[in-house]
Amino acid sequence: MSLFKQISILLSIVFTILFLLIVNISFNEIKDSAQKSLYQNIQNSVSNISLSITNANADVSAIKTVLNASFDNGNYEKIVFKDVDEKIIYERTKNEEISQNEIPSWFLNLVNIKEVSSSSTISQNWMVLGTLEIFADREVFYTQMYKIFSSLIVTLVVTFILFLVILALTLKSILKPLLMIKEQSDSILENKFIFQDKLPFTLEFKRVTLSINNMVEKIQNIFEHANEILRRNRELIYIDELTKLYNRNYLVLKTSEFLEENSVNHSGFVISIVLTRIDLLNKKIGYEKVDKLFIEISNIIKGLVFLEEANIIARTKASEFMIVLPRVKENEAEDIAKQLSTKLKNLLINIEDEDIKLYMALCSFKDEKNYSELLTKVDSALRQAKLSSQKDYYYLKSSEVYEVKKNFSKILDLAKENEQFNILYKDVISLDSKDIIYETVSFEIKTKDKTYSYNEFISHAIELNLLEEVYLKVIEKILNLNTSNKKLALEIPNNFIKNLPFEKLRKLFNEQYGLQNIIFEIEEESFVKYSSNSALFIDILKDYDFNIAVYNFMGISEDYNYLNMKKPEYIKVNKNFLKLSENFDALNIINKSLSVKLIVTSINDEEDLNIAKNKNVNFISGKITKHIV
Repeated sequence: MSLFKQISILLSIVFTILFLLIVNISFNEIKDSAQKSLYQNIQNSVSNISLSITNANADVSAIKTVLNASFDNGNYEKIVFKDVDEKIIYERTKNEEISQNEIPSWFLNLVNIKEVSSSSTISQNWMVLGTLEIFADREVFYTQMYKIFSSLIVTLVVTFILFLVILALTLKSILKPLLMIKEQSDSILENKFIFQDKLPFTLEFKRVTLSINNMVEKIQNIFEHANEILRRNRELIYIDELTKLYNRNYLVLKTSEFLEENSVNHSGFVISIVLTRIDLLNKKIGYEKVDKLFIEISNIIKGLVFLEEANIIARTKASEFMIVLPRVKENEAEDIAKQLSTKLKNLLINIEDEDIKLYMALCSFKDEKNYSELLTKVDSALRQAKLSSQKDYYYLKSSEVYEVKKNFSKILDLAKENEQFNILYKDVISLDSKDIIYETVSFEIKTKDKTYSYNEFISHAIELNLLEEVYLKVIEKILNLNTSNKKLALEIPNNFIKNLPFEKLRKLFNEQYGLQNIIFEIEEESFVKYSSNSALFIDILKDYDFNIAVYNFMGISEDYNYLNMKKPEYIKVNKNFLKLSENFDALNIINKSLSVKLIVTSINDEEDLNIAKNKNVNFISGKITKHIV
């Protein structure tokens, strides 16, 4: 119960008690006063009528005439005249009963009074004629008392209502700082930092507001400090200082993501370039010119490789470059390799030294499980390139016999029409409780004849511009799932954010009223490349009370204020991110300041698990989770 309600109820009780006391005391005072006034009036009436009878003739008819006239013109309940022997000579009584239409019976019972009467002995010429007794009309008393009572109640009720209105306005004004403090606290939970410039008048609230402001400032400083560390580390850890290309650290992390299960970039080609005997080259043309040469090489590569997609260009060593081209067709990769070979050899044509040579290799990747396996394949291709120096580049083709390409357009259309998307789950567990905290959702196409894994069809879906339709269908299916209270998480790829189907999403969310505990995971790279669409996607999710999370976090953003758009449920990083201590520590600072969970993925064996535990990681996913839960 709110403080406003508690104070209102307390004051209402006090006012009600005062109200009852005032009514009781006031009414009893009025009742006593009215009763005394009634008695005085009836005494005056007895005196006047007695005088009238004395002045009249002493016969009975004259007395009756006087009494009848008095009764008709006065407010009397009864008039009785008795002779000296107590024999009733005349009696007249009011026949009408008190009207309960005007005066309710409960009120009559409440103020009931006994008969009010006054008597007087009447004499004439020293001769006693008899005794006159007059009874006051109590209906007049009841009527007057009821009117007074009604007026009193109305007055007090109106006063009570005015009191409540004034009380509400006063308390609202006094307690307004509490609402502002609540707004500040709620904003912190949403990763927004609001300062209260207007301090409240009440001293206690003023102190609390100042404390909250200090707390908000402290949390904001922690967030901004960690933000700055990550931004600075991006330059130091991921960027090659000379060429401004990505370095080996970035390549390892990013290709590890590509090789993850259910990555849209799981297959493609790698071009590796190496310039031998850089030591001789430095002696021959000088360090400065060698640096310029590498800058020119990087510019040539950037001119041929489109970087808006998921492509990666990295300088892995002083004289080695690697280009990763996910979802690129074979002929496109070969075309890039040919152009690179031609342009780079033209660049080095003036260097006349047989020991200084440029080698280039091209190989595909698809089923490699990690970066080490991919690197082994690349090294093998480079060795072959050195043995085949007469060629422009060496293409290491996979010995695997691939199935003839299916008509995936038809397969995907049938999957949408016949509900052939089969939902799969991958657990995220807590090492402390050993419980499943989240379930990451993936999917496959399951037909009568064959099951197609995510990696088999997703690149074709992108190529055929069907990715949005596929994900909309999967989201619809997840919304209709009737599951337990566990939270489901769906990774949303960059390509979906890039071509975000706003209206279709809203229509889908409006039509489906199923599971609401779904978390939509957005890749960090989406915030970098498609910041506007990412913000719009988050706004849509806000409107329908869905939670968000960030996956494939690497610390590549220049600014992390996107975390303030809507507080993420958690942030996911690959296990290789743990090796970058400074970045991991900075991310931990952000997570703790914003109360966001950190999940480490690809924890597949005991070695990975021990590394995670040494970093005080609590939430993990990977193959080893099956042996923990």
